[in-house]
Amino acid sequence: MAESSPVRERWLPLDVAAREVVAFERRFGPGHLALACHAALPLLLTPELLNLIHLNFLEEENIPWVAEADLLLSALCRPIDEGLYEVEPGIREVLLAELEEQFGWQRPQEIAGFLLSYLAKRPTWHSQAEATNTVRWIARAYLEPDAVVQELTTLLDKNLEGLEEEDGPALNLPISLQLAHLNELLAEPLEQTTFRESYQDLSNNIYILSHWVYGESPAVEIDEGGDMRAETGVSSAAIRPVIQKFVKRRKTSARSEETSPLKESEIPQLQWEGTEMGKVAVPFQAPPASPLFVGREREIEGIREFLTKSPGPNICCIVGMGGTGKTVLATYIAHRLRSDFPDGVLWANGAIQETSDILEAWSHPFGYDFVEHPTLGSLRRFWQNILATKKILIILDDVQSAEWVQPLLPLGSQGAALLTTRDRSIAPRGAYIYDLSRLPPLASRELVSNILGRVLSPEEEVCADEISNLLGHLPLAIEIAAKSLLRNPSLTVCGLLERLQNSLAEVGDRNVQNAFSLAFQSLSSALKQSFILLCRFTRPFTLDEFASLAGLERDIAEEHLYRLVNYSLLSVSEDNPAHFYHHPLLADFVRTLLEEQRPEEQMLYEFLLQLTTLPKNQVAGEIHTFVDRWRLLEISGPYKQRIAQAIVEKIREAKREKQSQDKGWYLELKASAEGPSI
Repeated sequence: MAESSPVRERWLPLDVAAREVVAFERRFGPGHLALACHAALPLLLTPELLNLIHLNFLEEENIPWVAEADLLLSALCRPIDEGLYEVEPGIREVLLAELEEQFGWQRPQEIAGFLLSYLAKRPTWHSQAEATNTVRWIARAYLEPDAVVQELTTLLDKNLEGLEEEDGPALNLPISLQLAHLNELLAEPLEQTTFRESYQDLSNNIYILSHWVYGESPAVEIDEGGDMRAETGVSSAAIRPVIQKFVKRRKTSARSEETSPLKESEIPQLQWEGTEMGKVAVPFQAPPASPLFVGREREIEGIREFLTKSPGPNICCIVGMGGTGKTVLATYIAHRLRSDFPDGVLWANGAIQETSDILEAWSHPFGYDFVEHPTLGSLRRFWQNILATKKILIILDDVQSAEWVQPLLPLGSQGAALLTTRDRSIAPRGAYIYDLSRLPPLASRELVSNILGRVLSPEEEVCADEISNLLGHLPLAIEIAAKSLLRNPSLTVCGLLERLQNSLAEVGDRNVQNAFSLAFQSLSSALKQSFILLCRFTRPFTLDEFASLAGLERDIAEEHLYRLVNYSLLSVSEDNPAHFYHHPLLADFVRTLLEEQRPEEQMLYEFLLQLTTLPKNQVAGEIHTFVDRWRLLEISGPYKQRIAQAIVEKIREAKREKQSQDKGWYLELKASAEGPSI
């Protein structure tokens, strides 16, 4: 059979697909790639199916759960319906080759067996019957190749029945399209059939059919002997059954001595069965809405009212610390507002996508190509021209810089944009800022109930409420804790509460720690010290209390606190604006952070923590103790220098530098502090 087909020509070329896979692994790592390889086999994915593949085949690989979202939102997949994603077929072939290379030839069959079991238990897996059928065909091709060959042959024959008759039925295009795609998707597993000759004929016949379906009919000709041939590399005997169906009756006298090409009028009319050819689908790129979503009705209605008011552009920014559910809320809003934006809902991720790539990808659903716009400036101008006449909602998730977001924002009167970020200072001028706080208590309880899939008993409700209190009503933390009950059937809700009361680290997942770590790593060293210090508070605290504890001037302490508020690591109390509070998991994060440091780093942080908490009025009496401890520290030079710098700074803050300058220990300390920086 010819190497190319109309179906395969619409896939990414092999070299491009391979580059996408390599780029994905470089960005996310081998764990993400392993998940992508397993998820590639069914071709079509829902978040639930992807999660089950992760649990059943890769649970022991320590792949973070966020990898599932990373995969669905990456260039390897594309949304094709609400809650349904397709692994790009060209990329899928590369991933399947990698799957067999890494996990052996049996793994595809194991996944296929799982898929059939899954579909048997979930016959209404997706509202699109075609999606379910496609996944079932793929799974069966790996496990029952002989039966699949026979059934596809029957389906092809039935589709072509009567086409040789003058008044026979028109070709059923949906079935023809399905056959054309299955012929390519199932090629590798069906090579294992024992019906080799039958499969070869079937594949060749569908190959010829696919040219007609896509309007790229091969040069089919009828020669002097009435035989047929096509410039496809397929023998006459192989294509005869198909071509005979398409060639209407010809009288022998009508044949010329020369070869006669098939006339256009002799091609059967194709039926789309209600599908309007050439119509561009309205893009909806938001991830599927989480079935676990609870509460936030007040937030949704407020944001909806702002985004849909006229005239625009209307820009709303959801600000909150990691784990508060910013992305989940934005996703839910996208689905709720879908009908309010008839020209589409576009989505981009600020953590993993470049501006130019986003603009290019956004243009394709509207039938535009940015090839002639090589610079970001020209891309942006062209994009704004597209937006000028369209009512589109743009959602920019996890925005990390103002420079990244600016070229993507709509400027026209019909446009609207929704941003999520941890950093309040990124919000564009004039944007409506919504501070996303903790879940209401009843919503937290409902979230636990939804995850467990049942109504809680009165005793469990009390325990669930206390769990939510311990976790600060942080949605991500509650979800992780509740899901640990699903993984451990012997653990009760009240048993989980007891564990959490002993140690918040028992939440059992790194996602919460990762959420805090992203914000922590972006802080300056001074803010990191303040961040570590404020975690000592177990209740709301005032600016003066923090300044006293940190030994900072009031204006400096105030600047530190509000910068931490901007980074969503600290919140201002709604009941009393003079009070600040942090999420209870922050203290646990700091403890974990210190535990994960190398021994020298642990010593450094412990020393700095004790030094930072030393009040200014005690510096004169206690500083010698810190200097003596510093001399005895057996740590490498850079860490010792860092501590020396902190001690000198503490002396300066306490305004005791003049009294110390004639002391030998101070000169020693200052010389160390001013040595080569770390």
